[in-house]
Amino acid sequence: MKVEERTKVLQNTHDKLRSQINRSQALRDYVVNEEQSIMEVYNWYHKLKNSLMDNYSISIDDVYKFAKVIYEFSNRGYDVIYILKDFLKVESMKFEIKVLGDEIKQLNDNKMAIKNTLKFEESRIEKYQQTMDTYYQLENMNFGLDRLKLLRDTLLEIASIKKTAHQRSIKGVF
Repeated sequence: MKVEERTKVLQNTHDKLRSQINRSQALRDYVVNEEQSIMEVYNWYHKLKNSLMDNYSISIDDVYKFAKVIYEFSNRGYDVIYILKDFLKVESMKFEIKVLGDEIKQLNDNKMAIKNTLKFEESRIEKYQQTMDTYYQLENMNFGLDRLKLLRDTLLEIASIKKTAHQRSIKGVF
């Protein structure tokens, strides 16, 4: 795979992960807002629980007594189903927030791994770019690959005529 193609693939992957992170963060923000409104109901519930315990010695932890309180709420025009649904929503939202937090952490870990891979690939690209720059400079001086190979072969031939080691003859020229 060419370096440019590899870079494009990594960039596309990075863009997809960025999009997933943005969606997860938007969902997390929504969940947090929902939790805040549910927490208002929960706080009301908590105040009610404390008030019932402090003023009437009624423990909401006792299901029968709690059911009786809900029954009294319904007799006075309060929406019992709404109260129970909101209480259950709080628990559900706490779980959702945890799941989304874990997902965001995983996405951030993936993002960091991709960034590290991207940095590594960018350093490789830079190395190849330097090689190509050197090649183009040599080519502009009419020292393309064919001429460089010819020069190397000529040096090897001279070395064989002079009976010197291949590496020594090339180092002697440069």
